[in-house]
Amino acid sequence: MITIAALQPNTQQEQNKDFRFLFYFRIRLISISTNFKIQTLKKMPEIGTASMLEPYVLLAQGAKNAAAVGLVQQVLEAPGVYVFGELLDHPNIKDLETNTSTPNAKAYHDLLNLFAYGTFEEYLSAQPQLPALTEPMKKKLRLLTIATIATKEKTIKYEHMQRVLGIDSIRELEDLIIEGTNNSVLKGKLDQKSKHFEVDYAMGRDIRKVKY
Repeated sequence: MITIAALQPNTQQEQNKDFRFLFYFRIRLISISTNFKIQTLKKMPEIGTASMLEPYVLLAQGAKNAAAVGLVQQVLEAPGVYVFGELLDHPNIKDLETNTSTPNAKAYHDLLNLFAYGTFEEYLSAQPQLPALTEPMKKKLRLLTIATIATKEKTIKYEHMQRVLGIDSIRELEDLIIEGTNNSVLKGKLDQKSKHFEVDYAMGRDIRKVKY
């Protein structure tokens, strides 16, 4: 709460001036508060997924070499974690990129990088150089891929998603999208008759840093 103490005005003119100032100040506070609430509501899903990453960032403080690789494996399988940029920036995780003494260190660093910025199609292209995906990892990367498509298309055909995700079954695709809505990765409507997904919302993914 902000408390404003005003000096006792000496004249009616000063009193009116103070009243106008306090009225304007109060309106500004209401406006700022309203805008903050609106922005918070709009960004709530991203804030939620980012907060799910925080325990893993803390664990990274004491994780090096094989322990860091194990941490990456955990976070890629962890339910509710769909952003990874802060973990990628951690020095102990960055070290994996040039670590030649720990088995699969660079491969898991590259896989984490792909989960942060890439798609399932990109994984398939680089698959020989990357670790195999577990089922939870595969599901997560497919959801992230749909989120990327949904930022560009508001109506996504089932056929398109099945092709880029390597999914044959429509039921499996719909179950995946439903899971995405339950985890605030996606919001929208499944049109089973027309076989498409109408996008209302897709979470923002990590933004790749540009090196100058």
